Amino acid sequence: MCFSAGASFGASAVLLGAGVVTLSQTRTRSEWAFAGIPLLFAVQQFSEGLLWWALTDPAYASWKELSTYVFFFFAQVFWPVWIPLSVWLLEKKALREKVLRIFLVAGVLLAIYLIISIAQFGVMAFIEKYHIRYGPKYPFGVVRTILYILIVLGPFFISSVKKMRVFGACASVALVVTLVFFKGFLVSIWCFFAAIISLLIWWILWQNKKST
Repeated sequence: MCFSAGASFGASAVLLGAGVVTLSQTRTRSEWAFAGIPLLFAVQQFSEGLLWWALTDPAYASWKELSTYVFFFFAQVFWPVWIPLSVWLLEKKALREKVLRIFLVAGVLLAIYLIISIAQFGVMAFIEKYHIRYGPKYPFGVVRTILYILIVLGPFFISSVKKMRVFGACASVALVVTLVFFKGFLVSIWCFFAAIISLLIWWILWQNKKST
């Protein structure tokens, strides 16, 4: 998480258990991508736990570069593709499926831009005010951030899957809280909140199963 290695590892352990349970309850292959989100967040939070160690204990300094890039890859490159993809795979209504496909294409294009930016400028991480700040700032920062938010939140409100909007609403509230109280630490803190919110995925899939 954004405050300590213990918090990150604790969140990772909870998400790992929830992810295994959620995946075990899936009925079709179309559910796997969405059901796997808590498990993937577990990996992401574990990597930030390692980064906390690397930034605070010289004995783990060798883990700094790897853990930084793993966390940042998940936070910035992976989710803009995986979230639209996982929601799109669940969609049964043709019009909404087409719209979600647009989000997926936009997510892929954004991911490509971010991969190029990472390759060109690199990634750094440091502790500031008890949180981890990631940098440097890439070109078109404001536009990129707005696009990122729209790509990762939009699919939840477009989907016809029952209760999916609850997830989107919770993630939106978490975003506002992060922007108001943790300005400058969006990458780390919103990812933590989103990871915790992903515990709702088992409930969403269960509600979808009941409705169908």
